[in-house]
Amino acid sequence: MLPLPVSSSPSATKYRKCYLYAQMVCHSSSLGASQIWTVIASVLPEPEYQGGQRSKEVFPRFQRKDRGILASRKCSQRLRHCSLWGSDKTYRVRVQFHRPPQASAIDFCRLSITEWKPVTGSLPPSNAADWDVEFTKYRASPESKLLNPHMTLEEFKKIYYMEWGHRLWGRLVGVSFLLPAMYFIARRKVSAPMATKIIGIAGLIGFQGVLGWWMVKSGLKDDLFAPGSHPRVSQYRLTAHLGTAFLCYTAMLWNGLSILRTYKLLHNAEVGDAIIRRLRDPNLKIFRRSVGALAVLVFCTAMSGGLVAGLDAGLIYNEFPKMGIGLAPPRSELFSEFYSHKPDRSDIWWRNPLENPSLVQLDHRILATTTFTSVLGLWAYTKLSPTLKKALPIAARKGMHGVVGFVCLQVILGISTLIYLVPLPLASAHQAGSLALLSSVIVLGSRTWIPRRASRLLAQRLAKARSPPSVQPIQLRGWKTTL
Repeated sequence: MLPLPVSSSPSATKYRKCYLYAQMVCHSSSLGASQIWTVIASVLPEPEYQGGQRSKEVFPRFQRKDRGILASRKCSQRLRHCSLWGSDKTYRVRVQFHRPPQASAIDFCRLSITEWKPVTGSLPPSNAADWDVEFTKYRASPESKLLNPHMTLEEFKKIYYMEWGHRLWGRLVGVSFLLPAMYFIARRKVSAPMATKIIGIAGLIGFQGVLGWWMVKSGLKDDLFAPGSHPRVSQYRLTAHLGTAFLCYTAMLWNGLSILRTYKLLHNAEVGDAIIRRLRDPNLKIFRRSVGALAVLVFCTAMSGGLVAGLDAGLIYNEFPKMGIGLAPPRSELFSEFYSHKPDRSDIWWRNPLENPSLVQLDHRILATTTFTSVLGLWAYTKLSPTLKKALPIAARKGMHGVVGFVCLQVILGISTLIYLVPLPLASAHQAGSLALLSSVIVLGSRTWIPRRASRLLAQRLAKARSPPSVQPIQLRGWKTTL
């Protein structure tokens, strides 16, 4: 936080009074956020005019960003700290708030269990003594000390069961995949290449659990987050945890679709051969590569959303398409030296895109807009290109329509989540929508990709069916006869 202005001008003095008054309101009253905003707004002077016009540089944050946060329907959020600074002509206001334990319980329930016990941790505490032990461990964590010092045991049980349910669900996913996989591989019900893929997916599931604890661990130590900030898990580890989950799901979906498609092609050899020959049309080559690039773009957009969630970047600039007074914040804010860790500021170019909430949200907006326009462009290509329209299978056309529908739904969910300050139902729907969009792109890719192994098996089956029957010598009553 920047210090108060040291100028002795009347405006600066008025700002100091506003700052002290805001602090008094925050610490001695129970006013809601919208009421606090009304009190502060009554103290602030009107924006100055320069050259007969209202200056756009006066209070850009306070008018565009912070007012939207404070005057929202989340009136239970309290103003924690307010600092004002500036010169005689231009002042800026930055408001920093924190959520009460009731509002932050869902966001920080992942830190309620401070140990990782893959086997013995499957069962929750069974008696009062066990609950006291778990509650004591949580009370020693930075989150409890800084955010929830007055949390009761009953409130702790709520967030504990939320995290415990998440971990138990992860264990069930692993067991439900591992046991059938072991059976099918042991009984040789799957081919050798598919067995290798199944083992790889099982390894990803186990690695996902390890990453989950590695992520939680980052929020349990004071030295892993910035001094003065509230405890949070590392956005890097959160994104890695999310990315591994997406990769694991994508591998399951792709291999499942591959098995179903192989069965469909081999079930009727003649129809399967016609489908393969149509997919080998050179006119589908560009479309097939575009679908692959689109899948990568959707995945990268989802991962940028993980950074937005890890930094709470959705709680700023709650408007669309503008961010403040323009389409993007000022350059000084996007590439701020505050996030640099080196004296020569050589890391400012890569730390800001990963640690600066303003730039992280801008990057997510750019990636999301690029994804939306790419989907619409690919859909227009299927409609306007006569050669592609003729070569594209009917199933791929339907898949393209599904992708367009999901990307439109995802855009609506994303903008709504931003405007309404990331309510839990909308945020969850937005995250699920990203997975649904990626799934639709994967399904579209499976309908246009050429299955090599299925093509080889189909060619062998057709060659065997079309080959003439071999002549077998038969021994009949001592004579060697050829039939």
